[in-house]
Amino acid sequence: MNDDKAVGFFKLKGNLEPNQPLDPDESALYVDTTEARGAFSFRDLYQTLGVNPNTMQLMEAVDRQYLLFTGHIGCGKSTELRRLRQVLHHPDAFYVILLDARNELDPNNLHYVDLLLACAKRLCAALEKEGLAVDALHLERLHHWFQQHVITRMEDKSLSTELHTEANAGLTLPFIGALLAKLNNAFKYNASYKDELRHVVRNSFSEFAASFNVLIAEATRLLQEQQRAHGLLFIIDGTDKLNNTDTHRFFIEDVHQLQQIRAHFIYGTPIHILFESNALQQQYSGLYRLPMIKLYNRDGSFSDNTARDTLRQMVLRRVPESWFDSMETVDYLIDHCGGHPRELVRLLGLTWQKCRNYQLDRPAAERAVASMASDLRRILEAKDYALIRLIDNGQEEQAERSELTKLFKVLALLEYNEHWWRSHPIVRTLPGYSAHGTS
Repeated sequence: MNDDKAVGFFKLKGNLEPNQPLDPDESALYVDTTEARGAFSFRDLYQTLGVNPNTMQLMEAVDRQYLLFTGHIGCGKSTELRRLRQVLHHPDAFYVILLDARNELDPNNLHYVDLLLACAKRLCAALEKEGLAVDALHLERLHHWFQQHVITRMEDKSLSTELHTEANAGLTLPFIGALLAKLNNAFKYNASYKDELRHVVRNSFSEFAASFNVLIAEATRLLQEQQRAHGLLFIIDGTDKLNNTDTHRFFIEDVHQLQQIRAHFIYGTPIHILFESNALQQQYSGLYRLPMIKLYNRDGSFSDNTARDTLRQMVLRRVPESWFDSMETVDYLIDHCGGHPRELVRLLGLTWQKCRNYQLDRPAAERAVASMASDLRRILEAKDYALIRLIDNGQEEQAERSELTKLFKVLALLEYNEHWWRSHPIVRTLPGYSAHGTS
């Protein structure tokens, strides 16, 4: 094998990262999957936001809405949230601020306090970038909140002194942004400050929310005056990766605090929260599911060619056809991903790892499927297979909702359009599945 072929083979690895969200306007790997997901559309979400889906103009300027955008881990939520930013960020609709909690905060220990302060920081940075000057009058309340609650009540004098120095530098947007940035860094990197800061902010949260709302109102006015946008929208990614305790606290227990901020928000949300609270539809303005790519119909038969063609595009954007022994190997991987984008990329990566002679062939693909099957086999118990069988037989009404959380989290169950479920194809290769009868 020549050196050039080996170099090209190892360069493929950079395309096989399953956890990397794609920017539609930047990534050559991006494929539009909307039609392939079956009876699915973003129209309902646009209309809830007051945007005309035909013209993409913001028609109704309500002051705040809070939307949840959910789906399986790895189904493409982060990529689609970036697509929403691209589509909705224009002068006739919104000025969109995308905040990825995984990069800007600590997703393993996240509270509403951390996130909303980060939103305020990002708004200040955005206004500064756009060259929009905010009069000191609209910053006074936020500055006063810093002085009276954060700086004077911090027991840690080193951080308090540092913040006090920043706060006295001047009542301008850059200095308010710098204060917020210091708090943001303390939340992300300094565990010793985190609990104290949260306590201080929680005890004065109503005042922070009111001062943040003054800044939001002025920012919206300036954006409208300069014809940059009609409204302000925050898209929050990464909050679908919170652990169970943080998820329940953030979206259910702290919903009142989240909704004190007068702006539009779309939050990435884990799918399992749908089984933990019946109140979400009442507490939020809308709840939108991103289903799997529809390889199958509900009866288990294959859907039309739209889904398969889309998944082939996803594969061949990452690994050119010449690296496969045949397109049948590509289709074999597609058949075993269940229409789940990240699972397909995982299978590709495993096939790449397990291939011989620099070619992704059927034996390597079968080893990749066996590896993922082994992972699932270690997780699933006899009662899980029994429940999966019930669902595959169309008897999901017999399933206990509390038992479904695990199956969705480990991707043993996948949700398709119109909210029906089916087992992951690799689960169906396991002996435990076969032992529980036929579907």
